[in-house]
Amino acid sequence: MSSPFLTGDRVTLHTPTEDDVDHFFRAWNDRRIRTPLLLSAPTSRDDMEERLLDGDGVRFVVRADGDRVGACSLFSVDETHGNATVSYWIAPDHRKQGYASDALDAVCDYAFSERRLNKLRAGLVASNDASAGVLESVGFTREARLESELFYDGDYVDELRYGLLAENHK
Repeated sequence: MSSPFLTGDRVTLHTPTEDDVDHFFRAWNDRRIRTPLLLSAPTSRDDMEERLLDGDGVRFVVRADGDRVGACSLFSVDETHGNATVSYWIAPDHRKQGYASDALDAVCDYAFSERRLNKLRAGLVASNDASAGVLESVGFTREARLESELFYDGDYVDELRYGLLAENHK
């Protein structure tokens, strides 16, 4: 395990290593994680390794009490305009313990203070109340509802877009 890059109140965030590839491979092929992340195509272990270790953006493994519990990422980072998109997931067995909010808050601190970004954004399926709660607990506000924007679990559904400005982060 690599040493923590970021620390929250309940979690630590580490940059991914080769040892984390199998964890991500299993998670991204688990329907309970894949579907809310809008990942429709299967992922091979080789694809996951390339994406995780060499892909764009900044990815973190979220750990609680030493165990891998999920991930949190910054992607589509635009240094010129000072914005990026965030994503996160927590393994089903570790949900509802505050890990996602804690990890996202730590990544927001990093994005605003160390990367000097001005705005973070996130998108989610409108019915994903748990994810909306995570975003709102960190200070994100809903900026838009896009009608029938996403194909999700066999239907076209609305997407909610959230944003957080650096000046509004705790």
